[in-house]
Amino acid sequence: MKPLVIGDASTTAGTLVVWALILGIPWASIRYRRQRRAAAHAPAEQQHVWHGEFMLALIQMVGHDTAARKSVVAIRRRLKWSWGRVALVIDYLEGKALLETSFGWFVVPRVRLTGAGFDETRLAERGPTEHLPRIVADHSVVTVNSSNTAVHSPASAMGSPGSTIQSAGSTQTFVQNGMDPAELASWIWMYREALNKPTSLSASSVHHARALLDELDDAVSGGDPTTAEGIGRTLRAIAEGVAGNAAFAAVLAAARAFPFGS
Repeated sequence: MKPLVIGDASTTAGTLVVWALILGIPWASIRYRRQRRAAAHAPAEQQHVWHGEFMLALIQMVGHDTAARKSVVAIRRRLKWSWGRVALVIDYLEGKALLETSFGWFVVPRVRLTGAGFDETRLAERGPTEHLPRIVADHSVVTVNSSNTAVHSPASAMGSPGSTIQSAGSTQTFVQNGMDPAELASWIWMYREALNKPTSLSASSVHHARALLDELDDAVSGGDPTTAEGIGRTLRAIAEGVAGNAAFAAVLAAARAFPFGS
């Protein structure tokens, strides 16, 4: 058997695999944290809808069987959500005892409907509950009535429960500068959603915009309206470069509520 030497094909392939793992795992972790952060900054009404959608997807797969467990991978594939959003929603639902998580083969997380989750979904058939939107369910046939859980416009949306709570002084400073922190949080979420849709933006522009949104979020949390306005102007300029895109047209329209949008 020919001994392996530095530079032969087998060694090179093995080295590439090692480097792929070294670089890929941190990148996946960063991407996950950003996805979760973006989901946490969605308006409270939108998160309420997500809670219902996740429960509905589970019920569509297992019915109202509180013993059946379903792979989170399968549910995520059905919903076409990011891992960050899935984890955020599961944490909420499990915290309210509506779900129970466990691990199956290959450490794949699984979830099941709890007794409290069953009761909550039944209550939701008659109207929105504290944790779920209105649900119309019949065994495994489930639909969502979103008329009771409409997402508010940026002008009236509530701030994200996951956002940093500002002091009264910093909030007042933002308001005096024409930027309500809750409205800014909603605008940031709207911008992120627009970036997730197909556009004419280059990959580098999308990456730049996402980084700027993180910086804007930090400026809002840190009570720095001057920095927030500067970042907002740059983000507006990027959005203006996406001609004819409906999602970014809505972003620009909502930006007019702020000093950097005029």
